[in-house]
Amino acid sequence: RVELKFNQLKNELNEKIRITSNEKLKGIFVSRLNEVETAYAVLLEHFEPLRIKTKTQEIVIPESNSEQRTYYFFNGKEREGPVSLSELKAKGLNSDTLVWYEGLNDWKKACEIEELSGLFATVPPPIKNQIEPLNAAALSNENTVAAFPIIDSNTSADTQDSPVPVNSHGNSQSMFSSMFSFDGRIRRTEFGFTLILYAVLYFIIGFIANIKSSFAIIVLAYVPLVWMLWAQGAKRCHDLGKSGWWQIIPFYVFWLIFQDGDAGVNQYGNNPKD
Repeated sequence: RVELKFNQLKNELNEKIRITSNEKLKGIFVSRLNEVETAYAVLLEHFEPLRIKTKTQEIVIPESNSEQRTYYFFNGKEREGPVSLSELKAKGLNSDTLVWYEGLNDWKKACEIEELSGLFATVPPPIKNQIEPLNAAALSNENTVAAFPIIDSNTSADTQDSPVPVNSHGNSQSMFSSMFSFDGRIRRTEFGFTLILYAVLYFIIGFIANIKSSFAIIVLAYVPLVWMLWAQGAKRCHDLGKSGWWQIIPFYVFWLIFQDGDAGVNQYGNNPKD
């Protein structure tokens, strides 16, 4: 580029010298041309060895450091990023979370990325009657012994591998185990069955109340029924990362039925699918 600029400037000065009839101006242009040629010669003298060395040397491009990369990931609803590797690890990813960084041709599961694979290493629990020996102090502590899960040899493989949902406090939770609680998260399936159960019980209670004409039956039956519906609705809102008050929005119930919940852990607890 420098050489091209110098040649362009010399051509312009030569052209001006050629077409100028004023001897004084022509002398100025000749003097300027000499200055340009002298400057160009000095530049060549200083930078020619460096240019030759650059052409002959092999340029080595260092490999990208994972700590310097910026990552993007899909949280189940939208793309998030860029984030550093340490920030990405703190996002509560699961093995199926899609991750991308510059250099990848397409999105990959987190478990397929080398620097993240360690987050999902599975360690099998000890087999019954083959628990590693503990020291005497640990054996005397009932809580320590109870902390080790034990697999019964009569338990089927399907039962052992099946995931058990956990609530926001970390305890095991199955479907309809806490229908009247407003804490935690539930899946679309449980919420859908709750709506069906509510409709059936609503008509049964109404039918009995019409026959008996008893206000007490209506109060004693409908209050727990409505409580159950609101509690399940609140937990379904939590699964979407929303407050339970969102369920009072008109027609929001349809969003609760069809929209998938947040992937991984959110502020209301663990993913009920995990």
